[in-house]
Amino acid sequence: SDKSYFERFFPEIRFPNSVVRNIAGVFYNNEYKIISEDEALEIISKYDKLAIKPSIENGVGKGVRLIKKDEMNKDIFKSYKKNYVIQEVIKQHKDIAQFNESSVNVVRYISLFINDAVVPVMAALRIGAKGAFNDNSITDNGEGMLVVGIDENGFLRKDAYMSCGKKVQETVDGVKFEGVKVPGFEKMQEIIREGHSKMPHFKFVAWDFVVDENEDILVMEYNIKAPGVLYYQY
Repeated sequence: SDKSYFERFFPEIRFPNSVVRNIAGVFYNNEYKIISEDEALEIISKYDKLAIKPSIENGVGKGVRLIKKDEMNKDIFKSYKKNYVIQEVIKQHKDIAQFNESSVNVVRYISLFINDAVVPVMAALRIGAKGAFNDNSITDNGEGMLVVGIDENGFLRKDAYMSCGKKVQETVDGVKFEGVKVPGFEKMQEIIREGHSKMPHFKFVAWDFVVDENEDILVMEYNIKAPGVLYYQY
């Protein structure tokens, strides 16, 4: 479940481009070559913005944030200590961005490995709160992130739910969900069948897909430890 090794485990799957990795306190570049802290700083300083996230023992979006040019210094390394990845920011597809532009909205797709076969079970689009960078942004009263189901043909359903159970049919800006086709939905199913078939130890995997501006499919991450079921029961 270490995010730093996703590309090693599945070289055939496209993940967000990690420009710097910190594994057990050691810095690595995108080719898994050991580099110094100064070299890591030099790499990230070439970008205007990047995403940083813990690579192990994290969930529900904890620690995921956007870092801008003026924050790209050694203090950001100190604040995360060890075991994190720094990645290029994804520009998402317009059909997905219309629901909330500030967050990278993901398709959570759950699959089972059962009777010696991989079965994609259900999918839902997770939409971040307005102004939030992370899709999994939830307030203390259980509002914020919206989860809207996707039918077997890749179309959004009518209702979206918050973690508190509140149901809505449109975003705060009045964009309705029903009938919108999720780009690349069939490709996600192909990736699941190929990827999960290589993980027979794990019978329940929750995949987080992102559709970029060119309609290419990226796996933001896959969850094998505690993927959760609450929203998807809604």
